[in-house]
Amino acid sequence: MAKMELWSNTKNVPLRDRGSVFTDEMTLDFEDACATAAQAGLRFVDVRKLWNGFSHDVPRERWAEMARLLAAHQLQLGAIQSNFGKCDISGPEYDSHMAFFPTLVEQAHYFGTNVIRVFPFWNDVKITYDPALPGGIRPNLEEMLPEIVHRFKPAADLARKEGVFLGFEPEHSTFSGSPQEVARIMDAIDNPHVGVAWDVNNGWDDLSIQEAYTLFKGRIFNVHVKERTLTPDEHRAVRPLLGSLAAEVTATPESAAVERTSGSSTVIGAAAPPPDAQSRLRRQPTLLGTGALPWAWVIDRLERDGYRGLYSIETHFGVRGTYGWPKLKAGTTYFAYALRELLEGAESRLSAST
Repeated sequence: MAKMELWSNTKNVPLRDRGSVFTDEMTLDFEDACATAAQAGLRFVDVRKLWNGFSHDVPRERWAEMARLLAAHQLQLGAIQSNFGKCDISGPEYDSHMAFFPTLVEQAHYFGTNVIRVFPFWNDVKITYDPALPGGIRPNLEEMLPEIVHRFKPAADLARKEGVFLGFEPEHSTFSGSPQEVARIMDAIDNPHVGVAWDVNNGWDDLSIQEAYTLFKGRIFNVHVKERTLTPDEHRAVRPLLGSLAAEVTATPESAAVERTSGSSTVIGAAAPPPDAQSRLRRQPTLLGTGALPWAWVIDRLERDGYRGLYSIETHFGVRGTYGWPKLKAGTTYFAYALRELLEGAESRLSAST
């Protein structure tokens, strides 16, 4: 395989057109997802799950159908947002992931991309904040690091041989939970084809965005676009109150009603919170551009330092409720327009400063 440059499909694309979206953040129907993305003005889509499984589960005879749908909507495949490495570090699950990894590489070549999101295996040790972990690194990482490197090496070696680039996402359920852990694992693997799929929101509680960027600079292959309501400092300040309120509401009989004020309106609603209320206290998802993430700073800094990859929408709103999927599609469509505004604004600022 001839050497391929990073971002082979995006390096010459104007910034305003480098927005993308996980198709399964709209619908599992790939044709509908392509149509929705194109209608929102995007030029790229990323694949994680579609139809009845992950992208590597799609039979090869359907790849031509995917290509036809992309072309029909004037889209390109941006990145493959795989689940590779979200598995045990050894045993049958590991073996199955290693078995499908070559399919991801083949799929990347087929669709003209060379960026694949990956993970460095499950870590059962939870990240804690009270007390904070020394250096943002869990105590079992150093002892497991040689095994992580050994187990990941077949994928890293094939990626280098085939000219694809693997990006670790900061993800607390895996060994790459914090930015510091991502950097430590990348340093240990020491392969130029292994870098970061930077989810700017993930890991913000572990390290400031500016410090995380310093760790990752020059090794960011893909950027994931989310939004959150509060900064980590704001969240730490209000979390005790939010937690106590959630506990009080949980203790209230489900048959009772509570009166709550939203802006100038009084709303009567069921007392019981959603079952994932505690998780949402941590995640605080909200609409792009209405929250706390400093997206203008992030985009400007990345572009000034030579980043030419995609900004991939991963709303992470979930599909709770009777109208979960339609709500998710609507939210993600909002993200698409908001991301275009952010990218167009950054392009204007950067052009004016040159």
